[in-house]
Amino acid sequence: MEKLIETFRIEYGKPLCLAEHQRRVEESTRRLTGRQTGINLKDIHIPPQYEKGIVKCSVTYDERICGVVFRHYRPAIIRKLKAVFADRADYELKYADRTLFSKLLEQKGDCDDILIIRQGLVTDTSYSNIVFSDGSDYFTPDSFLLNGCRRRRLLAQKRIGQRRITVDDIGKYEYALMINAMLDMEDNPCKIEVVI
Repeated sequence: MEKLIETFRIEYGKPLCLAEHQRRVEESTRRLTGRQTGINLKDIHIPPQYEKGIVKCSVTYDERICGVVFRHYRPAIIRKLKAVFADRADYELKYADRTLFSKLLEQKGDCDDILIIRQGLVTDTSYSNIVFSDGSDYFTPDSFLLNGCRRRRLLAQKRIGQRRITVDDIGKYEYALMINAMLDMEDNPCKIEVVI
């Protein structure tokens, strides 16, 4: 079975949104194996040196936990995304193998990261979902590669809407923000420009 990865945020020793991450682990292993997993993210022990500040916990797993890595977290400063075209990009499950993204990142030029366009539709960056602002409202593409936990939560809270966003629509928005388990909309250090 191919290895998967689940990443979640820990703030001052407390894991955030663990139930949502647990649900994705269970859904992913069930899709790959047809069976329920015995993995319980609540059982992961947080070492004392990671009980202060913001910490990123990455869990690699298949039918069982294969590895757990903790790192103190500081968001990267992303100012520009390069639109790259990858019509066959597929990342429905959060695979530990990130070769797809490594190859696409070779096209980023002097930009900080990439924005993946699949069959003319905006999807995600190399490590996050994307949210666009028109100056008053926020929208995430309905053509995502991975339906991230933060994305699901923001949609459920109605803080963002979902819509079809084509590569030609990008210019209609003022700026973009990146969201994932570690980044909420307010955690973006700057508004992001997309270069096509």
